[in-house]
Order: sequence, then C-alpha cells, then structure tokens
Amino acid sequence: METNTFDIIGMAKRVDSRVKRKRAARILGGIGVAAAGLLRGGSLAPLFVLGGAALFVRGVTDRPLKETAHRVERWFSRPHTHRFGEGKRDLVDEASWQSFPASDPPATGALGIR
Repeated sequence: METNTFDIIGMAKRVDSRVKRKRAARILGGIGVAAAGLLRGGSLAPLFVLGGAALFVRGVTDRPLKETAHRVERWFSRPHTHRFGEGKRDLVDEASWQSFPASDPPATGALGIR
C-alpha cells in the first residue's frame, strides 16, 4: 500500500544533518585555508588567513559575517560599566528586581524543612 504522507520529522532530521555538515565544512575549510596562508607565505598569505578566519567565524556562529561584525562593533561601543537603574539601585536591589516572581524566601514550617 502506498501512502502519500509527508514525514516532517524525517525532513527536519535531514535538514538538521545538512546544516551540521555545512557548518563543519566551513569550520574545517576555514582552518585549512588559514593554515595554507600561514604555510605558504608571500604577499597573498594575509588574504588566505583572513578568508580562512572569515570561513571559520561563519561556521562557528552560523550567522552572516556582516551580522557578526555588527554585534562585535556594538559590544565594543557600549559602555562597559553597568549601572542599575541609572545609578539609583545597587547590585542587591537589581538581583531582587530581576528575580521578582521567584523572590519569596523558601517556606519553613511544620514539615521540618529549613
């Protein structure tokens, strides 16, 4: 008997496997191209190293290089001092604020739980 159903789980596994192979190829290819640039030397060596590094980063992050560069640029341009509540709250206040729904202390009572 022939069925005309679509196996979405099987398709998802095949796509996932293809994505993993593509990422691994980019990572290994990037390492190979960068190593070739380092071993080859000469005037084109920096281009090989940069190209290999770009392939490696693309494989590791699985995001376009432009997006990764933009995230790195934002990280470097942001202030590295984090002030909670424009300086009105300290670290303990901020931790309490961030854990708001679960901020109640554990219960102690007749069950002997401490």
